[in-house]
Amino acid sequence: MKVDYHFLTSLKTCAEENPWNERLGHASKFIIKWMGLPLSNKSCKVCDLNKIDRLPFKDHFEQANLPLDCVHIDLIIRCLKNKSDAFGQFSTTKKMMETQHYRSLKRLTSDQGGEFINSHFKHLSDECGFIHSFSPAYTPEHNGFAERANRTILEKTRCMLNASNLPTNYWAKAVSTATLLSNYTPTPSRHNHSPYTLWTKLAPRIKKL
Repeated sequence: MKVDYHFLTSLKTCAEENPWNERLGHASKFIIKWMGLPLSNKSCKVCDLNKIDRLPFKDHFEQANLPLDCVHIDLIIRCLKNKSDAFGQFSTTKKMMETQHYRSLKRLTSDQGGEFINSHFKHLSDECGFIHSFSPAYTPEHNGFAERANRTILEKTRCMLNASNLPTNYWAKAVSTATLLSNYTPTPSRHNHSPYTLWTKLAPRIKKL
């Protein structure tokens, strides 16, 4: 395999010039600046190569006022061995969330994939009393909250794998790390709070990154 040492050197230089960009999974300059962290004016080649500019999805949902008022779910398939594993993973996560917040799930929103439209999810929603709503088929923008989250996580994953020159068999670990970093990152749509802070009422300890 031929290695482009010039490209690898460029990636190393990017990491040295913008260390917080790399530590936060190649977060945007706006986010890094808003968090009060040091930022170089030079562009990051990894971000330029791995992030795709797309038009934003329009919101087709109401924002929840409290945790578990509405949960949006979708799959990044390569982290599950089978799509059929989705129900078991969701059931485990649902129990954890409800235990941590002493509240019950009220509404679940997903696309119309077969992993979500089945007797298991129907029985669980009937038994637990939550509403399971579905976005229209072939219109991912109607499940925009989950789609945007997936896009952000996948962009971070690609950036980290390419910057570190790791093979794709590290994909699942990179996705898990990207998810953690996304949860630590504040965004304007959440009134400049991070998901971690909104969920735990605590500030993320980014100095440990």
